[in-house]
Amino acid sequence: MILYEVAGADDRRLSPYCWRVKWALAHKGLAFETAPLAYTQIATVGDGSFTRVPILDTGGEWWIESFDIARRLDAAYPDRPSLMRGESGLSFARFLDGWTESMIHNPTFGMVAADMWGRLQEVDKPYFRRSRESFLGVPLEVAEEGRAERLPAFHEGLAPLATLLAGQPFLGGDGPDYGDYIVASAFRWLAVVSDLNLLPSAGPIPAWLARLAGRCG
Repeated sequence: MILYEVAGADDRRLSPYCWRVKWALAHKGLAFETAPLAYTQIATVGDGSFTRVPILDTGGEWWIESFDIARRLDAAYPDRPSLMRGESGLSFARFLDGWTESMIHNPTFGMVAADMWGRLQEVDKPYFRRSRESFLGVPLEVAEEGRAERLPAFHEGLAPLATLLAGQPFLGGDGPDYGDYIVASAFRWLAVVSDLNLLPSAGPIPAWLARLAGRCG
């Protein structure tokens, strides 16, 4: 298997959705390679129809969309550890997918977008600035203003996550499942694209991430 993912100027892997797939493949015990791309190279993969990563070449089919890839891995390899753990696990993973978008990605993207721009390959910088400033409605540098003052509100929004992790080692219970990888990928992305420390300094969330790192890298 070959996983195509976006890489920056120093080979930092910049997509949280690709981290989800890498952890999912590791969870399944499947061997894979990664193929780094610039954003502007995504359309060169396969038949040229792809517009974003992750793109997983399984040797016979092209799989896209991180959540769909995880479901297909469970279907294709039922004899290996489950990512979703049945219908209830699938429903919880869907909830965490939306929660992560609204409570982690949306509040923090403006805080780190300018930092991420600085880590891109030069060929990607015009595209990224144009598309992300259109999304944000302001220049990248304006979007990050006052970010230190916004951190307490962001941390307050993480309270439900901290409460759950105070009572169990992983979101999946005694061991991680795809829900863990969904949420952890957002924190991994923040650590890769910016030197701003957005994590709480202590407590259940950093401890949970350390446990995941020990299992998944």
